[in-house]
Amino acid sequence: MTSLGFWCRQCQPLMVMTEAHAHGDLEWNYASDCELLYRHGGREVTIPPGHLAISWAAVQHQLIAAQGHASAVVGVLPLQRFLAWRLPARALQRLLQGEVICGPRDSFGDDQRLLERWCQDLQGD
Repeated sequence: MTSLGFWCRQCQPLMVMTEAHAHGDLEWNYASDCELLYRHGGREVTIPPGHLAISWAAVQHQLIAAQGHASAVVGVLPLQRFLAWRLPARALQRLLQGEVICGPRDSFGDDQRLLERWCQDLQGD
């Protein structure tokens, strides 16, 4: 399965997708002021505002709605690089079984600041 590489983008405005797609990466999504509704593996998944979500993008997925101020930080990380991080086996198992893992609410904006910084770093040399 094709990989999209390693990147992070601030998407303003965030656009819904006209069709589902898949790629061989881990994907993360974060919207501070916007609820995201995805179709992921044939089911609908809601990502609340201020929650970082990660999923295995080899599962067919599609952003079908964005409620509120539609901007987000979106990124992908090749599976091989992700596996090298040696994260806990339970989290890896959940992801590879097609679960979307949603973190706790980012009450202080730390996730947003760090992801935006990551976007800046990845765009540089």
